[in-house]
Amino acid sequence: MGFPNIPDNEVEVIPYHLTEIFIITDMGGLQHFQMGVIFAGAIPFNDFMPDGIDKGVEVLNLHGGNPIHINLNVRKKLDKVLMGGKFAQQTVVNPTAFQKCYHVSTEEYLPVYPLNFREFLAATASEQLLALLRTKDWPSITAFSAQLTERLKQYYFVGGMPEAVMTFRDTGDLRAAQEVQKQILLAYEKDFSKHAPSEIVPRIRAIWNSIPSQLSKENRKFIYGALQKSARAKDYGIALQWLVDCGLVYQVHCLATIQYPIKSVAEREVFKLFALDVGLLCAMTEMSPKTFIEGNALMTNFKGALTEQYVCQQLISATPYGIPHYWSSSSGTAEVDFVIQKDDQIIPIEVKAEENLKSKSLKVYSEKFKPTTVIRTSLSNYREESWMVNWPLYAVGEL
Repeated sequence: MGFPNIPDNEVEVIPYHLTEIFIITDMGGLQHFQMGVIFAGAIPFNDFMPDGIDKGVEVLNLHGGNPIHINLNVRKKLDKVLMGGKFAQQTVVNPTAFQKCYHVSTEEYLPVYPLNFREFLAATASEQLLALLRTKDWPSITAFSAQLTERLKQYYFVGGMPEAVMTFRDTGDLRAAQEVQKQILLAYEKDFSKHAPSEIVPRIRAIWNSIPSQLSKENRKFIYGALQKSARAKDYGIALQWLVDCGLVYQVHCLATIQYPIKSVAEREVFKLFALDVGLLCAMTEMSPKTFIEGNALMTNFKGALTEQYVCQQLISATPYGIPHYWSSSSGTAEVDFVIQKDDQIIPIEVKAEENLKSKSLKVYSEKFKPTTVIRTSLSNYREESWMVNWPLYAVGEL
């Protein structure tokens, strides 16, 4: 199998997944470590890949499971990285076997996600736009807002799964990228049957397939009754947790009030459920590229769902804030899409799919809780107002 010192019975080959990537490190002339892994999403080697390798494209495309324990010393000494065998098959190395083989004493969790929008820009030859975003020079950024918005709309459809991104980069064809996404979704469906307990597979599928319709409602709160008449949390709890543990969905919990730390006041049974990737969410609906590009009026409600999915995904994968929460008033008449905790600040974020800048719920929240920072993110350009900041959607990763 090519994995030194790891018993064959602790290595599993799973065909027909997204990619097989081998990492070979050269430390003092000794090829020390070689492995491939499967987890949900993707992580680029931006922080430690040597110069000369296309950092925006050469990524780990990973499927299913929790973050692996990575030997910190190995990661920091990646003097040489060779990658190959893309889009053939994947190999799983049991993390326990890896620990036994290398006697790991210093560990680091390495969570992996689909490419975020910044990484999408890097992967699609838009490095100049990416560099501009990172300056936060808003007058200069505003001058290129049309190009950034165009790239953002492409990202909504293509998403961040690396094979889909590479296909779009190489062909410029949204439909070809969508075919890749359909194969990924098919692989997930097969995995439900292969890896989950058989008695919960139908419930896993019911939850997974309900995500587009749950998010398309005006109130995006997850409703068990939408899965089956009289369905309750206790009937679907194990199936939902299976999806969460595999990294395929994110639960964004409601806050009963605003109090530091916000996790202490989260309502565990009230939440919104997002998919791991905005492009996969698009593909789940079988939306045609033509309808998407033309902005057909028929997809008005779903446009809001895609935008919230995008913002949620960026907050998780491109910022240090982790999975956000949301706030809803006790009467249900006001709701703020996301709330994050930044150091000792609690920051509300309202999401607007277009340039409609009415913010009634955000105003209610602001008057009630008096936050220091208030964010509305939309397709409009950056600007500061007396009580809030409008932050462009394409710059959410810079929050």
